[in-house]
Amino acid sequence: MKRVDVVIVGAGPAGSWLGFRLAQVGVESVLLEKAKFPRYKACAGGLSKKTLEFLPFSIEEVIEKSMAGAWVAYKGREILIHDIGVAGAMVMRETFDKFLTQKYREAGGSFFDGTCATRVEEMKDGFRVDAGDEVWNCKILVGADGATSFVRRVLGFGQHRDVCVALVAEMRIPKEDMEALGNCAYFDLSAVPHGYGWIFPKQNHVSMGIFTQRRDENLTARLRDFCRIHPLLRNGEIFQSKGGALPVGGVPRPVQRDRALLVGDAAATVEPFLGEGIYHALLSADLAADVIVQHLNYGRSLSTYADKLEIVIDKNIRHARQLASLLYGHLPLAFPLLVQNRIISRAVARDIIGKSDFSAALRHCLWRLPLLPLAHYRGKSRGEAFTLARRTERSEVERKGQSLLPK
Repeated sequence: MKRVDVVIVGAGPAGSWLGFRLAQVGVESVLLEKAKFPRYKACAGGLSKKTLEFLPFSIEEVIEKSMAGAWVAYKGREILIHDIGVAGAMVMRETFDKFLTQKYREAGGSFFDGTCATRVEEMKDGFRVDAGDEVWNCKILVGADGATSFVRRVLGFGQHRDVCVALVAEMRIPKEDMEALGNCAYFDLSAVPHGYGWIFPKQNHVSMGIFTQRRDENLTARLRDFCRIHPLLRNGEIFQSKGGALPVGGVPRPVQRDRALLVGDAAATVEPFLGEGIYHALLSADLAADVIVQHLNYGRSLSTYADKLEIVIDKNIRHARQLASLLYGHLPLAFPLLVQNRIISRAVARDIIGKSDFSAALRHCLWRLPLLPLAHYRGKSRGEAFTLARRTERSEVERKGQSLLPK
């Protein structure tokens, strides 16, 4: 039996970042991952500007495409949102997650992939964790093992039922369509109720899919329709796809019990507006690292983790929920009034991708709320709008996108 301070189950961004933070201050930890790395992970792979700025090291070597803006569409109307500074970057999760585990190991951590935790026993001074052929005894156990967390289940945290759902696909599209998309993401708000279809450019293909707040949607049918209707996807070939649930935070739920903590998707930290989870996963791990160090060094209670999560993450998620309700629940009015208003859409985009939070984005929208009854549609068809805007604005977007890689 090996003894360490902390056992972390799950080597996604939350688990690796937590281990990295602990290793930096000399806390001995072990990171267990049931899959053999690198492994495919169903994820759109979009990293916002604030995520890039959060990490203390460059991730340039795993960036597939730097992002300069985004197309947002609804029933044939489109707007290109740019002039928002650094928008973010696109990655493939198999390379990004492996990169983070390498940073953890470089900091002194011990990483074991292909090692599934099969048994957890609570003991007087911590936990016994059986995984593969090894047994670890630890003072603190952290579940960073995603939406279907083994740690959450085996320790009786209960099932989290507030989820969004998504179906992700990797698609090869013709070269001319890749060039047409350029370094912009694409969001189609008419692809599914209370959600969107997306197209994210990667180095040699696109990641695309369907996200919705409605669990009863037939995502396969919606994805098929999205591919059939959208001109960039009609001639594409899907070579990999996977769906899953996204546990949404902002509601009361257990994230800490005795000497056990949950982080990332296991702690339900996804926001319901875009379904983005990586930034909050990293942030939850950061909060957990601070609490664990305080507990090990000074005996302070681990229960402060739940309080910190509420203040830093859950409050923001509730604002994201309000923003989602405002937009997705009133799209025929909200799209022309809020999204097609360039001042509003750029301000909201800056708030969401930058260090501001969803409360700032919500405020930018709410001041226009009294005008909702006056909103009406104007615009060209989907193909005409895309072609016209691409012709007039593409060169500027390309110029701005050339220097987006983090230094």
